[in-house]
Amino acid sequence: VLFFKLTAFPLHVWAPDVYTGAPLPVAAFLSVVSKIAGFAIAIRILIDIYSQSVFTAIFIGIVAILTMTIGNIGAITKTNLKRIMAYSSIAQAGYILAGVAVLTKIGMSASIFYIVCYLFMNFGAWAAIELFVNKTGKSEISDMSGLAYSNMPLALGFTLCLLSLAGLPL
Repeated sequence: VLFFKLTAFPLHVWAPDVYTGAPLPVAAFLSVVSKIAGFAIAIRILIDIYSQSVFTAIFIGIVAILTMTIGNIGAITKTNLKRIMAYSSIAQAGYILAGVAVLTKIGMSASIFYIVCYLFMNFGAWAAIELFVNKTGKSEISDMSGLAYSNMPLALGFTLCLLSLAGLPL
């Protein structure tokens, strides 16, 4: 059930359709707030119950790898901004799970730090999409062509958020 809330493999398939069909603020909420709540519960359970289990660490590690891979490969061919953000959310869950898979306080601390950064950068990306869609009524990547010429601050903010979600700086 937690993998469903976290959009982790194999229960990730709902996210692209739900994000695409939901209004932008709802999609942003699902992308960030529900994921943070799910990870808070998952981290608490794993620390209290499974912190000494090698099997659990290996299992979470495999799920993290599959989640990252599916999220990143799934986004390659998408053109709708909401769908791309959904696949990004899936991949981000894998990145967070990689820290959780260590099952140590350092790994959990790294995941919590990543979640905090993810919160701000993901909300920033969703806010930029919201501003763009409200202004133009369009939600495809190709529609953003020339955004730097028409709205430089929005383009810079969106680029910063996307680069951060992509892992830059390392």
